[in-house]
Amino acid sequence: MRRSFLTRLTLCTAGGILAATIAAAPAAPAAPAAPAAPAAPVERSGSPAPTEPRGHRGPSGLIAAYPDLRLRAAPTTRSATVITVRHGKRVQILCRTHGQRVRGSSVWYLLHNGYYAWAPASAVRVTGRTPERC
Repeated sequence: MRRSFLTRLTLCTAGGILAATIAAAPAAPAAPAAPAAPAAPVERSGSPAPTEPRGHRGPSGLIAAYPDLRLRAAPTTRSATVITVRHGKRVQILCRTHGQRVRGSSVWYLLHNGYYAWAPASAVRVTGRTPERC
């Protein structure tokens, strides 16, 4: 059975949350533990990506909204803002789907640049091939 990218992303995210929950649970006392390494800093605010898409050769785009664009948690303007990006920023486009109509188009793109977030197609100028459906 072939799973869609969003299904795989959801499963990976759920697996990561489960692993973090198990790791954070109190353990039975054992031998003294070695000092923990410092946590890696998060580069951006918003939803950090669980992993970079390997070998992403898909389409990219430029943010066409001026002066900036709020990227969303779901393909609707009513969903939470994940991050705000500036006009002209290059982003990777993973796939497209339909959502709330914005400026005459109901198409939204799932973007990835250290975070996963949705942007209306009317605010992104695609460079390269048309993104596949999610």
